[in-house]
Formats: sequence, C-alpha cells, structure tokens
Amino acid sequence: MNIQDSSINEIITKIRSSCKQTIEKIIILVIIYPVINKWFNKMPRMCQICGKTSVMESARKKLMSKYNPTPKKRKRPNLQKALIPADIKKKNFKPYAGQKVLACTKCIKTLGKD
Repeated sequence: MNIQDSSINEIITKIRSSCKQTIEKIIILVIIYPVINKWFNKMPRMCQICGKTSVMESARKKLMSKYNPTPKKRKRPNLQKALIPADIKKKNFKPYAGQKVLACTKCIKTLGKD
C-alpha cells in the first residue's frame, strides 16, 4: 500500500508542476505579450508614399524686449487610410496599387488629381 501511495504522490506532484508551468505560459501569453507587443510593434507615424514623419516645433514669444522660450511641440502628419486604385498611372503610387495604405492628406490630394 505504501508503494502505491508514493507513486500516486509522485504523479500528483508532476501534474502540479506541469500545471504551474502551463499557467505561467498562459499568463505570459495573455497578459505580458500584448503589452510588449504594444510597446515594440507600433506602426510608424509615417506616410507610406512620401515618407513624411513628425517634426519638432518650437516658438519664441517676445515679451517686453526679451524672448520667452516656449516648450517644444511635436507636429505629426495628418495620416489617413486610403485605398490606392489598381489602375494608377503615377509612379509614386504604383508599388501600392490595389492596396490600403496609410497616407498623408497631401498624397491623398495628389492621388485625386489626374
């Protein structure tokens, strides 16, 4: 009877340890992975057609004979999702023919022109 009890206890400890490992894996997949994915796999804030990106801007305000430096601001391009037609003739848009791309409004405006 003692032999069976010890083998049963070994089996139970093996099951518990394997369950712990699977629970840890589930925690990593469900909780930690999306956070890391959010940090490192951000889509760039850049126009896919012309490559326009954000720009740092600073202004100097004149206050009584002295310039008052104001904090810097980051100006980002106005990006929109746009569907590029398959039969496009412009060379800048050809690689993206028939695709949905993230494009700045300037590129979308030129897309509408003939």
